[in-house]
Amino acid sequence: MLNSLLSVLAPPFCGHCHIFLTKRELLCSSCFENIESVFSTRIGPLKVHAVSGYDYPLSSLINKSYETSLQLGTLLWERSVSLLEADYLIPVPRHTSEILKKGYSASVVMAQEISRLSGIPVSECIQRVKPALKKGLYTKVEHHRYTQDAFRVVPDISEIEGKRVVLIDEVCSSGSTLVEVAKQVGLGRPRSIEAVVACRMLG
Repeated sequence: MLNSLLSVLAPPFCGHCHIFLTKRELLCSSCFENIESVFSTRIGPLKVHAVSGYDYPLSSLINKSYETSLQLGTLLWERSVSLLEADYLIPVPRHTSEILKKGYSASVVMAQEISRLSGIPVSECIQRVKPALKKGLYTKVEHHRYTQDAFRVVPDISEIEGKRVVLIDEVCSSGSTLVEVAKQVGLGRPRSIEAVVACRMLG
């Protein structure tokens, strides 16, 4: 009943080329075929896995809508082998002001959808205490300095001790945000920390 109502009120279209789809999916088959996989990389001590580079067609879906975030979570689960061994998922947190403005946190929505599909629990043991800088207005060095004290851990993070932790986010640009979150997560003494994102900016 609900799906039928959704099909009338919000017909399923490809998130990139907007062609009509017979069922609700992130992308049409043609756009899915155009996703170019990228190799995992290390940014400092952190290993980062990405579904693709920041390019067509996934780049057009970043920061788009709640439903798109759900579907990106599904995509990460389907295409990220590194998630198979995770004990906990930790979404890269957004500042409260950003969540109130948008109505949701994309990384949390993605992590919760992966958890629903996989059974891997989500830990929101990291909080963002400074809002993100506006993109394009600051150098990489300025961004790195700003993010160094932008996050903090909750009082009790014992649940991740000795566990394999995977950070979840939409995009990795310079990687400084992921690295700073990983430093805070490291205070909980997990067995390992890796990151999985939808897109990674190359070069």
